[in-house]
Amino acid sequence: MTTCGQCKHWAPPEPKDDEDPIPFQSFGRCGRIAHTGSRDPYCSPAELSEKLKDEKAVASDASGYFAVIKCHADFGCVLFEQKHTPPAPRTVGFDTVTELP
Repeated sequence: MTTCGQCKHWAPPEPKDDEDPIPFQSFGRCGRIAHTGSRDPYCSPAELSEKLKDEKAVASDASGYFAVIKCHADFGCVLFEQKHTPPAPRTVGFDTVTELP
């Protein structure tokens, strides 16, 4: 099963997350799900609906200030995209070679 910890859109907790309330300090952040306030000052409701029409999920905050999806690395969703992992270096003769993508 694929999980958020393997997804290119997920970021593990950062030191600044220590400012979060205690229950949320171990949660990472999802950057794939659209984050918006229902009172977005930059969009009319019709424009916002159009921007979000193809999204599978949205994090919304009624105040229009801030919304974020936080989850543990072992959570998973249908928006998963594999993180790019660079190829392991290999030895050719006496040289170590790293192939570029």
